[in-house]
Amino acid sequence: MINNWSMKNFGVIALISGWVLMSGWGAYIGFIEVKFLIYKISIILIWLGITVLLLKAIFDR
Repeated sequence: MINNWSMKNFGVIALISGWVLMSGWGAYIGFIEVKFLIYKISIILIWLGITVLLLKAIFDR
């Protein structure tokens, strides 16, 4: 029988995986189209910042 704790973990893993896949793909497309290095660095930093905030919010619940 599946307990509540494992379902929470599955939900967290699914949420993080979906976030990484969808935003990673979008960042990759944006990264390819951008010509300037400073914009590429900005895209990476913004994406990492939002990912860290998402993870922190999930694990602080």
